[in-house]
Amino acid sequence: MRYMTADLTQLFEQYYGSLVRMLYRRTGDRDRAEDLAQETFARAVAAPPIPAISSKSVRREISAAIVSSLRRLQRVRRLV
Repeated sequence: MRYMTADLTQLFEQYYGSLVRMLYRRTGDRDRAEDLAQETFARAVAAPPIPAISSKSVRREISAAIVSSLRRLQRVRRLV
């Protein structure tokens, strides 16, 4: 378990900045981008391991799904 924590810490430190930048470009809101990046990592940690797919692909897929959900929620809120 100690190795897993170290690996996750390394992944977070290595990719958090680029993920926040990508999410900022999609959302236009720095705080929201940081929240979504944290949610992306939380979901990636909770997901079962997928050895055949790179971690970058997984992060992009998860963050795209989060942004998509956020946009749907914003559309619904506009209708209400």
